[in-house]
Amino acid sequence: MPAVKLTNKHLETYPFPEKGSPAVELWDTEQRGLLCKITRAGGRIFMVAYRAPDGTKRKPRIGAFGAIILPQAREAAKAMLGASPRSARHRVSSAS
Repeated sequence: MPAVKLTNKHLETYPFPEKGSPAVELWDTEQRGLLCKITRAGGRIFMVAYRAPDGTKRKPRIGAFGAIILPQAREAAKAMLGASPRSARHRVSSAS
């Protein structure tokens, strides 16, 4: 799980994993929780990682690289993390 500043050039040129190797997850240093999963089949998929209120780890898909661009993926991750049930609960409890 390398953490790097994701750029379009970096995502375009990053090599696909070899046969038998697992997919590679590149974590963004600019937006917490944003990652790009690079698969052996040639997919580059933006995802956002977070821990649900019950403690399970989640990584929902944002979209494929090319269908959406990096700034859109960062904004989507920011919106998804800000709209999580945990942060909503935190805002309510801190307002009391």
